[in-house]
Formats: sequence, C-alpha cells, structure tokens
Amino acid sequence: MQLTRVNPEMETGITKLESWSKSLVVDNQENRILAIDIAKQVKGRKKQIVEFFADTKDKAHQTWKAIVAQEKSFTDRLDSVERLTKQAIITYDNEVERQRQEERARLQAEADKKARVERERLEKAAEKLKTPELKEQRLEEAAEIIAPVVQMAEPEKVKGTRTTWKHRVMNVDELDRQYMIPNDKMLDGIARSTKGNIKIAGVEFYPVKSLNVGA
Repeated sequence: MQLTRVNPEMETGITKLESWSKSLVVDNQENRILAIDIAKQVKGRKKQIVEFFADTKDKAHQTWKAIVAQEKSFTDRLDSVERLTKQAIITYDNEVERQRQEERARLQAEADKKARVERERLEKAAEKLKTPELKEQRLEEAAEIIAPVVQMAEPEKVKGTRTTWKHRVMNVDELDRQYMIPNDKMLDGIARSTKGNIKIAGVEFYPVKSLNVGA
C-alpha cells in the first residue's frame, strides 16, 4: 500500500520545529512568551496534518470496515458450528459424569447399609451378654464399624477437554478486605470535583499540572 506524502514545505517546517525544541531553554519571560507562541503554531500545524490525512483515513477506514464485515460473515457461521459442536460434547460429558456420580452414590448407600446392619448385629449381641466387660467390648466393636468411602475411577481425560473454575460474588458484605479493589474511576471524579478539599481515609488527592496553550 502506497502511503500519502505530505507537502515537502510542511515536512521541512516540522523538521525545523523538532530541531528548535531540542535546544529550547526557557530562562526568562520573553523566551516563555516565544515558547507559548511556537506551541500554538504547533497545534495549528497538527490540525493541518490531521485535515490533510482525513480523506485518506476515511477511505481506508471504509475499506477496512467492508473487509472486516465480509470476514465476519464467514467467521460468524463457523463460530456457530464450533459452539454447537462443543455444546453437544459438553452435554455428553456432563451426562457421563452424572451417571458416574449416581453410581458412586448407589454403591456408597450399599456400603453404608452393610455397615449399619453389622453395627446393629453387634449391638444386639452385646445386649445378650451378661458380663459387663464383654458387653462393652462388643459395643466398641460395633462403634468401629464404619462404611468405607466409595471411590470411583476418574474418567480418562480427553485431549482438548478443560475445566475452568470461575466465581460469582454472592454477598459483597461478606467479602474479606483482601478481595476488594478501589473504585479508581469514582475517586478520580471526586478529585476533579472537590480539588482535594475533602478527606477520604487511605486516599491522597494531589494536583498534576499541565499546560494548555490553545490553538
């Protein structure tokens, strides 16, 4: 793509201004007035440059928008295919996981029932014993009957499958302070509107000077 070149006179003027600014030292009021005047000229030249390139930029932007729109007409369709495909895969994976957890719960219930029946058997046996020592021993044996925690083999990880953990804040009032972030946008607004005339704990309002020379 061939770039638009500015008027040689305009480019020469910019080069002179660059050279002047690099050696500029403002050490008296006269030099300050001169510097302000040059700064205003610079703003004017900048406006000329922007106007010079405006038409070229507009045409390039229109071309860019047309290309992007055409590109998007294809990528949107492919995005839809990808989304529906992934959705079907995730639905299947979730169903497999649901069945796995359901089977684990069933096996755990069986193990719990088996342990409970054995405890009850030992407790009934203890009631029939006459010797306190034997009775206590049998009750201790019953108390030690605990169902093992059923473990299910994790499904084989399929390449490309990834689980991402995210968060949602349920109650901001319960959040620990370390998870809070300052509202910088609001604080900047307060700084501009009050000019530092109010105090907020943990916040410092300070001025930053800049120079506006106008056009």
